[in-house]
Amino acid sequence: MKKIFVLFAAALMTAGVVSAQDLNQAIEAAKNGQMQFEMNNYPAAIEEFQNALTIAEGLGEEGAEHAETCKAAICQIYMAMAKEVYNGKKFQEAVEAFKKAKEVAEGYGNLDVAAEADELANNSQLLVYKSAGDAAKRAKDYATAIDNYTKMLELEPANGVAAYQLGDCYYRTKKFDEAVPYLMTAKDNGQEKNALPRLANIYVMKAKASLKAKSYDQALELANQAIGFEASSSAYETAGDATKALKNNAGAIELYEKALEGAKPKAVNQVKYKIATAAQEMGDKAKAIEYYTMIAGDPNFAEFANYQIKELSK
Repeated sequence: MKKIFVLFAAALMTAGVVSAQDLNQAIEAAKNGQMQFEMNNYPAAIEEFQNALTIAEGLGEEGAEHAETCKAAICQIYMAMAKEVYNGKKFQEAVEAFKKAKEVAEGYGNLDVAAEADELANNSQLLVYKSAGDAAKRAKDYATAIDNYTKMLELEPANGVAAYQLGDCYYRTKKFDEAVPYLMTAKDNGQEKNALPRLANIYVMKAKASLKAKSYDQALELANQAIGFEASSSAYETAGDATKALKNNAGAIELYEKALEGAKPKAVNQVKYKIATAAQEMGDKAKAIEYYTMIAGDPNFAEFANYQIKELSK
């Protein structure tokens, strides 16, 4: 930006036969515009460069190049104003400032600046929606949050953050079918770490619902999908439940053992109980006794486990 006035003045000095008064006025206006710009007095800088532009345009063909220099300066000043507002995190104001910069740039035929201003206006608008969405989500106003995150995706369909937040809002309101496509979009756009556990939980819940409905094949398919998203203890346990219901005790035990590796302390003995019963059903007394012994000291299983140990030891 500091070079604008230098280029402008130097070019005018070689412009040919022009009025010395016009020449001096143009140089002085550009010099004043540069000075105002350096003091961050943007409106005054714009005014001075516009004065210089008017003079340059009055020079006809000899002033055409210099007029373009002034136009470029004015475009950059509008961008500087907008960026200052943006950096101050006044995003709604920044939207309008960048739109104005785009309008000016398009008017002067500066397509590069117009494109940059348009992109930054969209980015600012995204931040407006995100800020409103985040605030609404914190307040558990999920309807308002969903509205703002949806607007983000309308502006930028591949925005992983917006997609995750939208999916998470639907997840928290138990609208799982609505949540899945947004979480999938989030997964594919940089939000795997956040989206995969949510997707896994949804498919575990779907699998459990199918188990309850005695749709065991479907339950196993859904549980395996959950494992594909995140190999969690819950997903493996649910897959084991479906496999056991399908009379495949050996396969169920393998899945339960994987579930056991990552099970939460409160769930460990429940999984061991399931391994013991599956082993007992398939006639593996040694394995059944091994796992019943592990839970024999747990008040929740002690009576049943000790009884089974005695029976299996006969």
